Amino acid sequence: MVRAQFQCTEVANIESGQRIKMNVDYNKCKEFTSYTPSGQMEFYIDKSASAINKFEVGKVYNVDFTPID
Repeated sequence: MVRAQFQCTEVANIESGQRIKMNVDYNKCKEFTSYTPSGQMEFYIDKSASAINKFEVGKVYNVDFTPID
């Protein structure tokens, strides 16, 4: 498993729910950034999903990358 820390940089309300954008947090993510010095992700949350309104701009979140065997 590799754990990375991503900081939420944007939460946009859209018709179908929310668009979330995140970037690697270089201050907290030493293990991840030594192998991959940059990263960003964008994902969408449906307005009826339990994850709606769970992300805040400026907060840092753990992201675990675990292979599925």
